[in-house]
Amino acid sequence: MAEPNGADASVADLRDPFGRITNALLDSFAGTENSIDLMADFAMPYAVHCACELIGVPERDRADVTEWLDLMILAADGRTDRGACRELTGKLAGLLTERRVYPAPDLLTVLSGRLTEDGEDEVVRGVVLLMALSVETTFSFIGTLFHSLLTNRAQLSRLVQDESLIPGAIDELLRFDGAHNISSGNRYARQQAETALRIVLRRYPGLRLNTHPSNIEWLTSPFLRSIKQLPVRLAPSNADCDERNH
Repeated sequence: MAEPNGADASVADLRDPFGRITNALLDSFAGTENSIDLMADFAMPYAVHCACELIGVPERDRADVTEWLDLMILAADGRTDRGACRELTGKLAGLLTERRVYPAPDLLTVLSGRLTEDGEDEVVRGVVLLMALSVETTFSFIGTLFHSLLTNRAQLSRLVQDESLIPGAIDELLRFDGAHNISSGNRYARQQAETALRIVLRRYPGLRLNTHPSNIEWLTSPFLRSIKQLPVRLAPSNADCDERNH
């Protein structure tokens, strides 16, 4: 009997926080008939959870933080949702205060030590901005990365066959797309993109667009320019995908 898609996730992936986040999201798609919007269902929660991991937002708060950042970054009218911004600001302010009493090995604890020196409002605003920029950068870049590959089947096939080519593919995209604020030295942003792409292609090597490329729309907001929706089919193999298309 074949193992579930998640069963062959490597131990290294499970130890890596970005790998754990990727696998958990992919596991959650079970029963969705393998058809998802890669942007809303994967890229946004992945970007938020990665930012939470780096900054130190507890697991218990991540669903709320995802909802607020989604409203802030993906506002339909191009304006940040002020209510969501207030909610996120209040939550982060509370976490910073909590870290002064119960420190943890995270960025929030480091910043909590500066509340008196720099002023609480300034520190909280800085954390909100850091989270928003981190999320929009990862969200936008992952969308552009997958869009580029899904509309170039030959390149996608090469990466499926040899995942050691993934870092080079990311470098190439960064050279030709200057809209993303990811430098070669930003190891966290690059690691997030590499990890997501590697695990998605490993678990779903038959990944395909679930719409015609001409139907894909771009989103412009105060924070970013990115793919609006990216419907995909999570085919576990090329053969499975081909059978469905006949």
